[in-house]
Amino acid sequence: MFKENSLQSYVDSFFDNLTLYDDYRHDHKYKSILKSSIDVFLDNQTELNAFGVYEIFLMIYQITPEDKSQNDNSSIVSHPNIPLDFANLMKRYGETSSGLNGMNSDFIIHSVNVFILGLAIYSQNKNYKHCFKNYVIRTPYKKYYKNSQGEFSDEEFLYRWGIASLFHDITIPIEFMAKPMKKLLNNEINSILNTYGEDMQINLLDFSELDSITKIDYSFSDNYRNEYPTANFLNLFKPTQVIFHRLALDFNLDARKIHLLENKLNDIIENVTFDHGLISSLLILKIYGYILQNYDKNPDFFFYPIVDSATAIFLHNLYRNLLQRNPFNLGQLHPDKNPIAFLLILCDEIQAHHRQTSLFINKKNSLENDLKIEIDDDSLYVNYIVRNPSAGHIHYDDIKNLLDMILSIDSIFVRGLVISADFELQNNIDFGEIIKNEISFRNVEILASMKSEAKRA
Repeated sequence: MFKENSLQSYVDSFFDNLTLYDDYRHDHKYKSILKSSIDVFLDNQTELNAFGVYEIFLMIYQITPEDKSQNDNSSIVSHPNIPLDFANLMKRYGETSSGLNGMNSDFIIHSVNVFILGLAIYSQNKNYKHCFKNYVIRTPYKKYYKNSQGEFSDEEFLYRWGIASLFHDITIPIEFMAKPMKKLLNNEINSILNTYGEDMQINLLDFSELDSITKIDYSFSDNYRNEYPTANFLNLFKPTQVIFHRLALDFNLDARKIHLLENKLNDIIENVTFDHGLISSLLILKIYGYILQNYDKNPDFFFYPIVDSATAIFLHNLYRNLLQRNPFNLGQLHPDKNPIAFLLILCDEIQAHHRQTSLFINKKNSLENDLKIEIDDDSLYVNYIVRNPSAGHIHYDDIKNLLDMILSIDSIFVRGLVISADFELQNNIDFGEIIKNEISFRNVEILASMKSEAKRA
C-alpha cells in the first residue's frame, strides 16, 4: 500500500535534514522560503506555482558582483539574473507555441516534478546519497557546501540537482519553433543582455556561436588544466569540449573515443537533429561561464558543480541515444559514474509518463491523474493512478524495461524498481474521447471490465 502524501513527507524529510549556508551564516530564511514554494506547488500544480519554485531557487543561488549573502533580501533581485530571465522567456515562448505540441506549455511543471522527485529519492535512499557524496569529494573540488559543523552538506546536492533538473528541458519549446520565432527569441534574449550591459550574445540559429563561452578572463581555465593535464589539448571556452572532458573522466573514454564522440555530435548537428538536452547543456555552460568570469568568481564553481549539472542535462537523452550505441557501447549507467545524470534519467522517465497521461486531463479541468511513490534504501515503487481513460497509453512495463536498460537500478535499490498502474473510474467513460486520444484497446478492456465488476458488486 502506498502512504498518502508520501512524496510530501519525503520532501519534508529532505528539508528537515537540510542546513543552508546562508541561513546559519548570515541569518537568512532561504530554506523556509524554498520549502514553502514547493509546498504550494505540491498542493496545486499550476504553471504559476511551478515557476514560483524556479524564481525562489534562482534568486537564492543568484550570482552577483558582491557577496549577496551579507545583504538584506532585497539585494538578491537588484542585479541581473540571466538564468531566471532566460527561464521566464522560454516559459513564455512555450505557452506561445503550445498549439504545436501540448508538452511545450508544461515543461516548467514537469521539470519541477522532476526536481521534487529527486529530492525525495536523495532523502530516502542512503545508497544514492553515498554515491553522490563520494563523487563530489573524490574530485579536486573542495569548495562544496558544508554545514555548520564543517561537514559535507546536502546543500551541494540541492544546488547541482536544482540546476540540472530545472534546466534539463528548458529549450524544449525551440524544437517546434519556426525559424522566424527563433529569430524573435534571439532578439529578445539579446535585448535583455544589452539592457544589463552584458557583453554576451546568444544565437540559437548558429551552433558554433552557441558552442562558445565569451572569453573575459583568459586564465579562467588555468586551475582546471593544472589539475587535469589531459585538458591542455582542449578549448575550455567551448562547452562541448568541456563536456567531452567530463565524459572522458567519468567513463574512462580515451582520446580516440572522444574524437569519435565529437564526430557523432557533428553528424547530429549537420543533420539538423535537434536535441533539447544538448542545447540546454550548452546554454547553461555559456551563461554560467560568462557570469562567473564577469563577476570574478572562483572558476572552480564553473568547472565542477555547473559542469556536473550541464553534463547530466547532456546525458539525459544522449546517454542511451549515443553512448549506449556503436562505437561506444557503454552499459548501464552506474550512479558512481555520474550520480546527477543517473538521477535525472530516472526521475525524468518516471515523471514523463505521468506528464503524458495528465496533459489532456488538465486541459479539460477534470479529475487529475496521480502518481504515488514509495522509496526506501532497498526499493522504489511507482504507482500511476489513472482516473480518466482518455488520458493516454499505459505502458508501465516499457518504462521499467527502458530504465533497466539505461540504468544500474539495483546499485541503489537492491530490490529494484516496481512500476504499476491503477485505474480509478469516473462515473462515465467517454468513448468519443477514448478514440480521439487513441487510448490502447487493452486499457479500454480493463476499464470496461472494472466498471462491470463494480456494478455487480
